[in-house]
Amino acid sequence: MPAPRVVRWAAVWPRSRWAPSAVLMLYLGLGLLWLFEVPLGEGPDEPAHVAYAFFLAREGRLPAPGDEQTMQFLAGESHQPPLAYALMQPLVAALPPEKLVVPLYGNPYFRWSGGEAANAYLHPLMEQTEWRDTFARWRVLRLQSVMLGAVSVALCYITARLVWPGDAWLALGAMALVAFNPQWIFHHALVSNDPLLITLGSLLITLSVAIARQEDEDMGGGRAWWQRFIRHPWAMPLACGVVLGCMLLTKQSGAALLPVPVLAIVLGTPRGRWLPGIALLLLAAGAIAGWWYARNWRLFGDPAGLAAFQTNFMDGTFDPANVAAWREGGWNLLQSSWGMFGWMTIALPEGYYTIIRTMLVIALIGIVASVGRRAWDGQAGTAAVLGMAALCMMAWVILFAVAARTVGWPGRYLFPAAPALAAGLVIGLTYALPRRAGVLALVLVSGVLTAALPPTVVRAAYRTPAVREVDAPREGPYARFDFGWKRAFELHDATLERRARTGETLSVGLTWRLVERVDRPWSVFVHVVDAQETVVAKIDALPLQGRLPTDGWAPGDWYRDQHEVSLVGVSPGSYRVWVGLFDPVRGDRLGVYDNRGVLRGDLVDLGVIQVEGD
Repeated sequence: MPAPRVVRWAAVWPRSRWAPSAVLMLYLGLGLLWLFEVPLGEGPDEPAHVAYAFFLAREGRLPAPGDEQTMQFLAGESHQPPLAYALMQPLVAALPPEKLVVPLYGNPYFRWSGGEAANAYLHPLMEQTEWRDTFARWRVLRLQSVMLGAVSVALCYITARLVWPGDAWLALGAMALVAFNPQWIFHHALVSNDPLLITLGSLLITLSVAIARQEDEDMGGGRAWWQRFIRHPWAMPLACGVVLGCMLLTKQSGAALLPVPVLAIVLGTPRGRWLPGIALLLLAAGAIAGWWYARNWRLFGDPAGLAAFQTNFMDGTFDPANVAAWREGGWNLLQSSWGMFGWMTIALPEGYYTIIRTMLVIALIGIVASVGRRAWDGQAGTAAVLGMAALCMMAWVILFAVAARTVGWPGRYLFPAAPALAAGLVIGLTYALPRRAGVLALVLVSGVLTAALPPTVVRAAYRTPAVREVDAPREGPYARFDFGWKRAFELHDATLERRARTGETLSVGLTWRLVERVDRPWSVFVHVVDAQETVVAKIDALPLQGRLPTDGWAPGDWYRDQHEVSLVGVSPGSYRVWVGLFDPVRGDRLGVYDNRGVLRGDLVDLGVIQVEGD
């Protein structure tokens, strides 16, 4: 089909406008699903980004190096540019100062700390239902990220329409490939500076493509305001400079895309005008972001704050001379671009990555096959701009790996080049496979997976043995197990059969509530004693059958705990049952207090049971 005579600057929706709108609506729905399913803080550096936004709101100033030692979670972030956090201020300004704290407790059994748990933090059940104060504002900040992701998805569509104005299908395919990527949705369901950077990067690529094509009749040949804007010798370089400056004021990696508008200006501007255009681009970017890098130079000794970054994040696992390190880094990049969640702790089945890897290889073959074909007729400049964007972000990932000495290459670092990557992927799959089949297959697999993951894999990874307060038995007896000055556990219910038979087991059910976090795993003792207080049967065990030690419990949560005491060898008669908590390493017992705070000993007497003979 011949290209339309005029392609609107903002985008030319297909005649069936519902299609791209439907993709956006589906994306927003999936984003909301992930927003609520992923526990707060369970994404790369999310607590630090929230802490930065809260710091601005509470202190009314930018963080300095000394603030990292006085404010939890802020470590390694004070060198970050402030634009993303400044845009968060209207959403958190209403919180009182005492609420501007990150309400998270570290999980001692987190995988990165040597344990097996996927969650980096302890999450009380109230976090899922609390809609006031800090928890609510955190989710609103996440919603801002979801909305920025929607803008970026739309820019992927617009860019593809600018490249192929006569083929709405390619634009829709590029849009859907991004919108239904599980990793894209996951990262846009978190609070960070990445969503804003990705949106600005996508906009910069869109503008650059327009510059590269501004001499085409369907771009700048008309008299509409946007066509006059494109033809103006300084308007587009200035616009790119403003966007680039905002990127540099969002994250240092924004500098990676600087060559993209420079190349577009060289290719799309008449000879003799591109040098002033580049100068205007740089001046605009410097005017917006230069002050921040001057501040970094003064505070950290280098404009990018590289030393501060390396102090907190360099792990030394990457050796540029080691081929195996490159292979591992590339594999991590693939996984974290399409499906690696949490703090890189929740992976997908190996078969999914095999499908993605196969489709990427096919797409690369298709890209090569498309060279010189109709899709790129008269589009050499556009192709160069798109290729430059993809190469620049890949180069940035490698520079990050070298600077941080890490093989944990984050796929999200490629996302600012999403319009370029999506355009390449859609054209590659279109040329390598029967038309639409490859794109539809990848979109279908990714879309189904994206919808299915939150209620299955994600929810299972963060499942807790805690029970809801309304489901927790509270028939008594009540007792507090404290350190005296520090509150710890509350016992709210104890159930046991008052009649048992010798040789069988006595089931004791206990309902605990953790009041304040404890620093060690406490064990439960259940002792059966005779009239002389001699222990005739007992069990000493971690609560919850050891599934979650008490230092992994979340404050405020309720836990139903079951213990089985063997009565083998216990003679018929009357006995009392004692329960309590003790340190299995030191042997110390926790003190027991009543509801008035009076110390009553170190155990709770559950009363008399009758053991009968066989």
